[in-house]
Formats: sequence, C-alpha cells, structure tokens
Amino acid sequence: MKVSIVDALAKLVDPHTMNSSIENSELDNARAAIAPPGNFAADWSTLIKARLSLLVLATTAAGFVIAEPNSINWLRFNWTLLGTFLAAASAAALNQSIEVRRDALMHRTSRRPIPAGRVPLVAAVIVGVGLGYLGCFVLATQVNLISSALAGLTIFLYVAVYTPMKWMSSLNTLVGAVVGGIPPMIGWVAATGDIQRGAWILGAILFVWQLPHFFALAWMHRVDYQRGGFLMLSAMPGSEHLAAQTSLLSALILVPLGLMATLLGLAGITSAIVSGLAGLGFSYFALVFLRRVDNASARKMFFASLMYLPVVFGTMVADRGSIAVDAAVRGGRDVIIDLPATAAQEIQNRNFAPRTTQLAPTTTQVIPQTKTLAPPAATSPTSPTSPTKP
Repeated sequence: MKVSIVDALAKLVDPHTMNSSIENSELDNARAAIAPPGNFAADWSTLIKARLSLLVLATTAAGFVIAEPNSINWLRFNWTLLGTFLAAASAAALNQSIEVRRDALMHRTSRRPIPAGRVPLVAAVIVGVGLGYLGCFVLATQVNLISSALAGLTIFLYVAVYTPMKWMSSLNTLVGAVVGGIPPMIGWVAATGDIQRGAWILGAILFVWQLPHFFALAWMHRVDYQRGGFLMLSAMPGSEHLAAQTSLLSALILVPLGLMATLLGLAGITSAIVSGLAGLGFSYFALVFLRRVDNASARKMFFASLMYLPVVFGTMVADRGSIAVDAAVRGGRDVIIDLPATAAQEIQNRNFAPRTTQLAPTTTQVIPQTKTLAPPAATSPTSPTSPTKP
C-alpha cells in the first residue's frame, strides 16, 4: 500500500506526468470546442447572457418603480426595459467576442457558442454592435437622453475597459462593479429625467454588493480563471485573504447603505429593518468565508449574495414612497424628499390649490345704507325760505 502511495506521489511530481496532464486538459478543451451543433435559440441566449441580462432588467425595473412611487408610466417603463435589455445583450455578446480565445481554455466557458464554433465570430460582433446601437436609440427616442447615455457608458466600460482589464489587473472587479451599479440608475433616470440622490444610493448598493458576490464566484472557479489567464483577486495566489477581507467589509457597508435609503426617503421603516438584517446576515457568511477561505464557505457566501438582492430590492419596491424617519414616527408619509418631478408637481399643486376649508363668508354684508332722505321739514311761515303766498 505504501509503495502505491509513493508511486502515485512520484507520478504527480514527475514533470512528464504533469505535462501529459496539461496536454490532456487542453485536449479536453479541444473536444469540448468541437461540440455537436446546439439549439439556435439556446446558443444565442448564451451569447447575450440572457440570465445575467434578466438580472440587469430586474434592477432597472426596481430603480424605475422606486423612483415613481405614486403613478407608474407603464409605456415608458416598458421602453426602458427593452432598451436596457438590448444594451446588456450587446455588452455580453461583444465581451464573449473579445474573450473567445481565453474562453476556449476554460472548462466552464469552452462550450460557449463562439469557442465551440456554433456561432461565427463575425456574426457575434455584428449582432453585438447592432444591439448596442438599437438599445441606445430606443432609450434616446422613447425615454430620455440621459438614460441612453448611461446605457452607452455601460457598454463602453464593460467592453472597452473591464474586459481587457481582466487579464491586466486585479482591479478589474471594481470596474465591473461600476458597470453593474448603473442599471438601477438608468431606471431612476428614465422615471424622473434626472440623476438624483436616490439613483446614487441604488447604484451604490449594487456596486458594493457585487464585490463579495464576484469574489465568491471567482474563488469557486479560481483554477479555471488561472487557466484562462484572468487576474481575479480571489484566483491570485496569496491574495485569497485579501479578497475575503474585502468581501466582509463590503457586506458590512451594505447595512448603512440600506438604512440611508430610508433616511433619504426612498422607502419606509420596513425596508430599513429588512435591509439591515439582510446585510448582517450577508456579513455573517462573509465572516465565515474569511475564517475558512474554502469552497464550501465561498459557495454559501455566493448564495447569500443571491438571496440579498431580491429581498432588499423587493422590500424597497413594496415599501417605497416619500417618507423619512420623522414622518414614519408620526405615522404618515408627508415628508417629501427627492420626489420625481411629476409627483412633486402634484404635491405642489395640491398644497397651493385654493383651500376647500373656505373661510366663512364674512357676513359683513354691505347693508344698504338706508339713510332715507327725510322728507323736507315743513317750513314755518316765518321762515325766510318759505314761499310767499300770492
């Protein structure tokens, strides 16, 4: 038995065996790349990362609805989601077009449509560029120019900055987090026409949330990222604890950010309680990951991140409204903070409209002055004005 263990260890250490294992892994990737033809819809769904795009749509919709607490313009809402989806699909297709060679080296991505040869590279680039222009055009013509500019900025940062940074610097995660924080801001701007404080709060929550979310994902697939040559903080030897520390710090920051959403009037006390508890729960799993730094704890933190976002944003949507802490204590929503222009105008009109509490009509009725002219007094005969008798 000992001999077999020693032999096994010798084979693992032997450079010839190591080289052959590398060649076998590359052969496996090559076989994966020559996968049988897939379903057309499934291939293009993978190319535009449909599931990730749906997450983008969810955060965009939340931003729109939270910004418009009183009445929702459903036509503009639908145009906003369509334009944002097209922009997200464009960024995903162009990202895979650029990373095709590295995707072919990774087991997790080698079966994607482009490296597997099921979708031509040229077609993916043309479709990606076309979707980007179409998405920005829809937002510019049907929503407003600011939302279109934000969508264009998202595509640019994701394709031209984040994608090449993935094999140049581990700071790429920060850029990717910026990209992920923009969609709720697009929703807010689409509803209000302006970038207000609420938009920055929602964007900050998404930005901070993505750091532990992606660090957990990168840790679970760190070997694959190393194989593809991507410089992810969780996948870089010696930086694992730094990624875990950053994850815990980011999860803790989510707690005050959720409370600030209530302080600025985005949502009510229920949202503050739920977001605070969700942030603390997320922080617990980040702490476990920091103490253990293994696949099991990374997986739990990853699923905790998946639970955090829908719970917190869903509660904000349900508890949205123009409310501040002092208004909640009084039991009303009468403190207007950063309301959309339409809602603010309605409130202003209501406040300055003629009061229905009419002042009691002043009964200072102009009583007709009946100063009746007294009939001329009968003048005495001795009066000098008396008429003389004939």
